[in-house]
Amino acid sequence: MRTILKIALGIIAAIGGFLDIGDLVFTTQAGALFRYDLLWAVVLGVIGIGVYAEMSGRVAAVSGRPVFDVIRMRMGFGIGLLALVASTAVNLLTVAAELGGIAIVLELLLDAPYSMFVVTAAAALVLIVALLPFGGIERVFGYGGLLLFVVVATVFHQDPKWGDVARGFVPSLHSSTLYLYFVVGVFAAALMPYEVHFYSSGAIEEGWTEENLKENRLNAIFGYGVGGVLAVALVIVSGTLFHPLGVEPSDLGTVALPMQGAFGETGLLLALGGILFCVGGAAIDSSFAASYNLAQFLGWEWGRYQGPRSGAAGRGGPLPAAAAPLGRADRAARLRPGDVGQQRPAHPLGGGRRSRRDREAAEESRGPRTGDGGRPAALVRQEAAVELKSLSELLGRRVVDRSGRRLGRVYEAKAHWERDGTVVIDELILDRGGLRRRLRGPGGPEEQSFPWEAVVELTADAVVVRT
Repeated sequence: MRTILKIALGIIAAIGGFLDIGDLVFTTQAGALFRYDLLWAVVLGVIGIGVYAEMSGRVAAVSGRPVFDVIRMRMGFGIGLLALVASTAVNLLTVAAELGGIAIVLELLLDAPYSMFVVTAAAALVLIVALLPFGGIERVFGYGGLLLFVVVATVFHQDPKWGDVARGFVPSLHSSTLYLYFVVGVFAAALMPYEVHFYSSGAIEEGWTEENLKENRLNAIFGYGVGGVLAVALVIVSGTLFHPLGVEPSDLGTVALPMQGAFGETGLLLALGGILFCVGGAAIDSSFAASYNLAQFLGWEWGRYQGPRSGAAGRGGPLPAAAAPLGRADRAARLRPGDVGQQRPAHPLGGGRRSRRDREAAEESRGPRTGDGGRPAALVRQEAAVELKSLSELLGRRVVDRSGRRLGRVYEAKAHWERDGTVVIDELILDRGGLRRRLRGPGGPEEQSFPWEAVVELTADAVVVRT
């Protein structure tokens, strides 16, 4: 039972992805125009997003990094900024559309002015995000969206010709450009990137580790499977009722009409309630994804369970605890490969990818050295006893000298892997220019850096360096 309850993350991500306001109307239109011919495209989209989500959840569980954080770290500033701008635009448009969808459903249920419910929907979304814990949000909207299973009951009530339905799962191509448009639309709607950004960040919120890989797989299979079943049912219901009549649904209220015809007022209320939770889930999904992406790109503290000050410690391996074995910077500690699971060697954050020749030269120059001709034994690279995911958690942290004078904030942290698999922090780059300077990229006149050997202490909210 406990395992079943834990798959809510996959359900809300799937329902919020497959069945937002656009998909509800678009999928219903697909059935009305082409009957069952597009069922195969729905299944293909379910398989694609299920595989994508399972991979992203596995990366998050093993490495402790959500997908967008990995994009920022691996691909560098330019590609990360491009992805941020594109995903933020999609997320903002999606949130606006979902708020409109919530207002439409409330107008149908309560028969009051639409404009009033737009404001109500926005205020309710803010209150839900602010007051409910993450687990509560995913369960309320995830399981509330299951009210839409009245669509599946409607399919069996209609009793369509099952042979025709089965043929719809066999791929076929028509010469009609409109048909091809719907094929692309149905498939693309299932692969919206904000679903995966929300899903992988949610895995970090839930504190997933390698022990949760089974849970991740169940989320991907059953969660997105539920979304796929509902999308298939909408196509069948619409194809059975609307296609013979030549009706083309054009608004959200039309989607619930087949359920009213099958089960009367009860069916209508269940359908509208399910639509309300689905559309609300999509609004939560996309708004969280936009916030996660921005925070991860800029190195800001993020996480529903982090307080305004403790958030700097990150999750899973907080820096204050990591600093305990480090103490002052005259004690060295190493990261073991097992601490970071199977993650591949990391590149400097924001520095893009380095060539193999550069990497080999760096490794050669940093080989083990002892005695008077090498580095001081007490300051051997000053490896921090933190997990690899904590490197990004240095970003945005205050940097002060021993007297407490503020020097700026950490703009980037550079690190490399040694031959024995240990992760070594090389350098902290500071920038006093704030958000505008950060978006312009590194290399400005106000930028300064400190080697990790200059770090003398890590506190709860600051890095103390020797100047």
